[in-house]
Amino acid sequence: MKPRILVVEDAPDQQLIIKALLSSQYELDLCKSSSEAKEMLSQHSFDLLLIDVVLSGDESGFELAAHLKSTMGETAPAIIFLTGKSSSSSKVLGFSLGAADYIVKPYDPQELKARVDAKIRLIKKRNPDSLHVGDLTLLVNEQRVFREAHGTKTEISLTSHEFKILHLLSRSIHSTVSREQILNVAWGASLYVEGRNVDTHISHIRKKLKGSSVSIRAIYGEGYRLEVKRSTLESA
Repeated sequence: MKPRILVVEDAPDQQLIIKALLSSQYELDLCKSSSEAKEMLSQHSFDLLLIDVVLSGDESGFELAAHLKSTMGETAPAIIFLTGKSSSSSKVLGFSLGAADYIVKPYDPQELKARVDAKIRLIKKRNPDSLHVGDLTLLVNEQRVFREAHGTKTEISLTSHEFKILHLLSRSIHSTVSREQILNVAWGASLYVEGRNVDTHISHIRKKLKGSSVSIRAIYGEGYRLEVKRSTLESA
C-alpha cells in the first residue's frame, strides 16, 4: 500500500508540479482550502500533509496546523509547510506548530521530493505496518488483529472504528489517551460524535480481548489507557 499524502495548495500550477513529482510513488489527494482539508481528514488517514501557508480560503495553513495540533495531538499526521514566507519568525511559528519541515518557495522540485521521501521513510520506521503489544499483533494496513496463545494465532474480529481505537491505544501504551483524541482518530476531526460512543466501542473491544494479556483501563476524568500484564512485558 502506497503512503498517502494530502496536499493543501490553492495554486493550480503548484498542484501540477507536486502531482508530477509524487503521484507515481505516493497516493495523493489534493485540495485548495483548510475546510476541504478537514473534510478529507475526517474521511481518510494520511501519512503526511503538504500545506501551503497562504491559502485563499477560510484559514491559513498555520491555522489549519494549529487546529490539527489541538484536536489530534500526537496522532496528527506529519506536516511539511510550503510557503513564500522566508522570515525567521514564520519558520519559528511553523516549527512551533509541529512542522516536520519548512520549504520556502520557489523551491527546487527534486529537493522537495527528496525531503518528502526522507520524511516518509522516517514515518514508516516509527509506524511499522505491524505492531506487537503483549500477545496481540496488529496488522495496520489490513486492520486485522491476532492473538497468540500456546503457539497458536487466532484472529480477533474488530470493526474499523474498534481497530482504530485499539491501534491508537497501542501506539500510546501506558499513556492516557483522551476521549477527544479517540474521537478525532476513529471518527474524524470534523465530525461530531458523542463521547459515549467511545465508551460503547471500548466496552466492545474489552469483551473481544477477554483472556488476552492486553487490557483497557479507564482513567477517571481523563480517558483510557492500554496496559499489558507485567509477565508479558518481561518475557518480550
